[in-house]
Amino acid sequence: MTQHGVYSNIYFPCRWAPLRRRGIRDPCKKKYLSCNCIATCGIFVNRKLEIVLDVKGCNFNCKLCWGWKLRYEAKPIIKSVEEVIKDITCRYEKVKFLKKRKFRMYALRFTGNEPSLQWDHVIEVIKAAAKLNIFKKVIIETNGVLFAEKPELIEKLKEIKGIRADVDVSFKGVNPEQFKYISGMPEEYFYKQIEGFVNLFEYVKKNNLENIRVNPVLGINHEPRYFYRGKILSVEITFPWGEKMNFYNYDEVFKREVLSRAELRYDEAPFREYYGINKERAREIIATIYKGKKYLHKLPSDVVRRH
Repeated sequence: MTQHGVYSNIYFPCRWAPLRRRGIRDPCKKKYLSCNCIATCGIFVNRKLEIVLDVKGCNFNCKLCWGWKLRYEAKPIIKSVEEVIKDITCRYEKVKFLKKRKFRMYALRFTGNEPSLQWDHVIEVIKAAAKLNIFKKVIIETNGVLFAEKPELIEKLKEIKGIRADVDVSFKGVNPEQFKYISGMPEEYFYKQIEGFVNLFEYVKKNNLENIRVNPVLGINHEPRYFYRGKILSVEITFPWGEKMNFYNYDEVFKREVLSRAELRYDEAPFREYYGINKERAREIIATIYKGKKYLHKLPSDVVRRH
């Protein structure tokens, strides 16, 4: 039976924005709306490109989630594996002209909400995409919890062949207290994230899946530097009472089970008021610092408007 997945293309224009700032126009313009194309294209790093698939549906409720609108407001787009591959191929052909500007296609990324909730479909898409021979690697961004609750899902990794795969387990904090306020989930799910990561990591190691890496990632944008409408601000992720979160204050279980296996990757990106966030929920754990003054529960846009 054909596996179907649920996606959204609400962020389709956003991914092209860094290219648009370089004066490069998107050949698809608004055509993606009429054909419900889900294969967005953007810059992975430097001049490497990626095609991104935003899955819809999540088992967390993170306060800083950039995909909040994707989950709650975007219309669902249901696609078969064959239809997803058709979108990927079409998008790849449309952006081939970027080779003249020294860009090259590099990665296929599953992100948005939570890919593990439609795991069979994701694996089938990866297997089909590997045969296209246009990607060097595939990236799967996951909170990892389902791999603790349903460890049998991990066996599907054996089916990924002919392409490198990074499974990035996106931790929402480095201790259960941070996790509770960031993810909006009970603290015990922090340890489920750890269990899911360990299950994935040990399965790949035990089965010598040399093309697959399991990576722990701090899945929140925490770098304080921020530029908003020409103004320089700082943004802190805080507890609701205003204390800044220390993302090096590791829980002992986290140190023993995660950091002993792999180095935690810190994505040093600043917090941004992404189009897709829920601003009201984000304010609960955000403080903006401007001209030496700290504004608790205020986003950069709130502060700039006041000045």
